[in-house]
Amino acid sequence: MFIATYYPATGQEDELCYQNRDMMGTGTANCSTTLSCLQACPAGSLPGDFKSGNLDVDPCVQRCFVASCPAASAKLIALDDCSRAMCATECASSGSSTCATCAQSKCLDQVNGCFTDACN
Repeated sequence: MFIATYYPATGQEDELCYQNRDMMGTGTANCSTTLSCLQACPAGSLPGDFKSGNLDVDPCVQRCFVASCPAASAKLIALDDCSRAMCATECASSGSSTCATCAQSKCLDQVNGCFTDACN
């Protein structure tokens, strides 16, 4: 464990190392496979918001992200960000069919980006 002080203070995105969205996966699963993995996790296991600072992430969610290829993380988080912004009501419960339908209509670029991801 390394502890140090620094100045000036940075924002939360820097504090949580959120700037590099392609940093989570070390496996070979593409974005759509990772999304399916996340949807199979138990209800309530998905964090409320990756940017919230709540670092208590369910082991199922951790396994899905680690199994993803590095390029899948950014696309999956972009889809999650759009779904939360554009489909908040429909996506209140993870993995719901109404969430997927809403995301298909309101986050088409992010959905296409995820489902055409080939982990290059």
